[in-house]
Parts: sequence; structure tokens; C-alpha cells
Amino acid sequence: MKNARTLRLEPDIDGRINELLNKRQSIEYAATQRAIERLALTKEAMAREYVPLVSSSMRHYVVNVGTQVAFDFSQVTDEQWKAVKSLQVEEYVDGKGENAREVRRVKLWLHDKVDPGTLIAKLFNWILPPPRDSGPSEEERLRKLTPEQRAEEMAQLVQQAREVLALARPRVEPRDDDGQS
Repeated sequence: MKNARTLRLEPDIDGRINELLNKRQSIEYAATQRAIERLALTKEAMAREYVPLVSSSMRHYVVNVGTQVAFDFSQVTDEQWKAVKSLQVEEYVDGKGENAREVRRVKLWLHDKVDPGTLIAKLFNWILPPPRDSGPSEEERLRKLTPEQRAEEMAQLVQQAREVLALARPRVEPRDDDGQS
């Protein structure tokens, strides 16, 4: 009985495996495209979900009352509510008898801004991948060339420049004796 590695070396079997893998990949791609269309998933739609998280500020939820700050949710918009991760309201009586007072403690947590900001940046390719080490720099490569190799490269560059200039030069149509083209 042959093992998988040996079977993959046979052209008919390897071809069939590749055919099935390609078919599966195209089916998955088509299904993904249909889902994107049905859900109206666009970069813009995704960014709209993340922007409120990135642009949130506690100033949207508080007002100044004298020297104190108090929560006021009466003017909070739907977009600003998207940024709220958690809201906790505790009401209790503090103290006893004449010294008793009603207390309301509000705790508000907003979503983190870094992750949604990073997702938006990735969505629009604003984050560039770190440069790969592609070997020696151009300067290092030129330093290693012999004088003959440098001369050859220079000749090639001059030829390329001539070709570019020839393409950029306007064509002048020959004129006949009466000055017409």
C-alpha cells in the first residue's frame, strides 16, 4: 500500500487532488462573495461600526453641575451609545436615621479605542507591513560591482533614458512643399 507522499508523485492522482482543492477553493470564494453581498459588508459599513468606538469621549456622557461632574444621558446619540461597553447604576441608602441619604452611583465603561482604530487602519491598508529584509541595499550592490559592470549598467540606463525620451518627444509629421502635412 502506497503512502500519501508516494501517491502525490503520480501525475494523475496529483492532478485530481489539485483539481478538487481548486474546486473547493472556488466554492468557498463564491460562498464568501454571496455572504458579503447579502450582508452588505463593505469597508465603509465596517468602518461605520468602528468609528464611534474610536471617537468616543467621556465628555459625551457627563455635564458640569457646579463644581461636580454628573452623568447626563439625555443627549447621548445612538452612535455614542455604540461606544458604551458597560453601564452600571447602583442605588442605595447610606447611613441611618436623620443622617441617611440616598446615593446613586453610576459607573460607565467605554470600549477600548486601540483595537477598533487598528482594525480601521488595517481595513484601509493604512498600516504597512514591516519591510522584509530583501538583501543588500542598492548602494551596497553598486559598491560590489567591478568598473566594467558599472559601465555596462550605465550604458543600459543611458539606453533606457533615450527610449523614454524618444517616446516623450512629439512626433513631427513631414510637410510637403506647400507647408501642409
